[in-house]
Amino acid sequence: MPKSKQESLKKHVGRAYADLERAGNHMVAIHNAFKEAHSDYADLAAAIVNSIIVTQSLIRRFWEHAWGAFPKDIEQWRNR
Repeated sequence: MPKSKQESLKKHVGRAYADLERAGNHMVAIHNAFKEAHSDYADLAAAIVNSIIVTQSLIRRFWEHAWGAFPKDIEQWRNR
């Protein structure tokens, strides 16, 4: 359990980042599944993956501004 408000916020940010990581992995699989049969769907999935990457970059930047260096193991915050 988080010990402080700051730790609680880090946990939420870490979870958001990790959830986006999982969503991105699923969208890559969806992209690959539709790549040949429905290229328009694959293009949409690729756009979603790109937006996830941008969002994760913004989360890392937010973390760095709020608390310093982004942790190498974000899972430690997701699991708290």
